[in-house]
Amino acid sequence: MGLALILGYINTRLLLGIIFFLFLTPIAWLSRFFTRDKLQLTKKNGPRESYFRDRDHLYQAEDFEQPW
Repeated sequence: MGLALILGYINTRLLLGIIFFLFLTPIAWLSRFFTRDKLQLTKKNGPRESYFRDRDHLYQAEDFEQPW
């Protein structure tokens, strides 16, 4: 049983490391390379004054009935 615990500990880290570096890292690099600024952190004319957006919404009772 002790040998199984040791092998399980090593194999999990090894498999997760391989999956991370072979699959997730290239996907993240491609996503950074091909996508625009999704969070809108920059503007064409310079940095933004605020990251918050104004939302002109009049809340009504129906908005609070089922929030989820």
